Amino acid sequence: FSIVGSSGARQYMFDSPIYFRLCDAGVWAFCAGSVGAVLLAARDRPAMSRHMFGGGILICGCLFMIAAWIEAVKVQDKSNDSSSTRFLWGLSYLGLGLSVEQEIGFPYSLFGFIIATAWISIYQNVVVQGEIDPFAEASKPGRWLLLVTMAALSVVVCALRSLDSRRRNLIVSDDKNRYDLVWQNLQNSQPDKIVLLEDALLRIHQSSTDARQYVKRSTTSASALFVRSFRLAETAGRIDGSGKAPIVGNLDQLYAAAAVIHLFLRRKVQIWAEAANGSFPITGPEDECVRWADVKTDKDVLPLIKWTSLKAVDRAIEKIARTYNDDVSRLCDISRETVVFDQMDDLVKCVHAISHDLEVEVIRCKNRLSSGYDSWQTAGFRSVQFNLRIVNDETKRLGIDAHICELQLHLMSFWKCKTAVGHAKYVDWRNSRVM
Repeated sequence: FSIVGSSGARQYMFDSPIYFRLCDAGVWAFCAGSVGAVLLAARDRPAMSRHMFGGGILICGCLFMIAAWIEAVKVQDKSNDSSSTRFLWGLSYLGLGLSVEQEIGFPYSLFGFIIATAWISIYQNVVVQGEIDPFAEASKPGRWLLLVTMAALSVVVCALRSLDSRRRNLIVSDDKNRYDLVWQNLQNSQPDKIVLLEDALLRIHQSSTDARQYVKRSTTSASALFVRSFRLAETAGRIDGSGKAPIVGNLDQLYAAAAVIHLFLRRKVQIWAEAANGSFPITGPEDECVRWADVKTDKDVLPLIKWTSLKAVDRAIEKIARTYNDDVSRLCDISRETVVFDQMDDLVKCVHAISHDLEVEVIRCKNRLSSGYDSWQTAGFRSVQFNLRIVNDETKRLGIDAHICELQLHLMSFWKCKTAVGHAKYVDWRNSRVM
């Protein structure tokens, strides 16, 4: 329909003005980008598919604007000058292309694009061609067929997206309602403790809200050999935009550092759990946990504790592709641990222990136990999450003091609501979301 609206209304001739041919080339670039995007998406290359589609639209917008400039310079008869209209079309294409490249709600951008093109056509008929009623131009029905078709398409896309969102939310609606009920009870019974937690988290100095994984060299020759053997040398990284330390450039590099820092993180969470009456899950019933202070010397119970393992490689690759646009350095939860608390007071006590630990640098924290948090982001489940670095003499010697870990603090009331079936539903819901 774009081709019909652009060049179907007249017979295409190679001796037509250059600005006509530029506009036709722009429309063909749009169509080629669309076809290429479909083919790449079929081959499971979503990032390249988006760039192909957005690139085709951007090329189309640039060609339209160049055509507008050439027409404004060359056409002597200003009564037949459509350069301003072409310029507006070019701007609208550029806006749509940028929204695709920046991943800004495409269906809504498409709807705005349709509205813009409708007003551009009205502008061309009323202002440029001097017609009072733009719909009276019956000799060129292709333009209005194009507008009506694209407007209908945008409405259908928005409607389908809304229906798909509702269908996806039904997958986790029961679990979310159960989590929301726990949250309401907590708000009604301990509103002061929720405020106390928020105050404690506000007092923690966060190094950055944009966490990145950086490469550090070790400080001793012996550990340097270990670091190089796991490809942690800074030559494998790349300098970030600020010109500071090189950022991690590949997943092998990230897992090598995570495997070592994971031992230090486990040691830290044991200290914090003991200071704040924290518990860890054990093998057996899904919701069973044991208090660390009670079992830390029990040789029969210690092997049953389910320490959190490193993130699965396939999930890491999936998250890098879907969420971080193929940027490995933004993955900050390969090494992670979990602590569960019976009472909100104990969770707050753990937050204080973390904030007063001189060997810990908090990069950022997410408070999902806040009244302002949108629980749909995690299907109703709430916790406190830290991204942090462990900086001491040992991690510096090994060159892993820049690696960011994740720590999750849970309340037992939410933890007991978690089930294997519910988590499987959550994974299906998460994977079905439009990233």
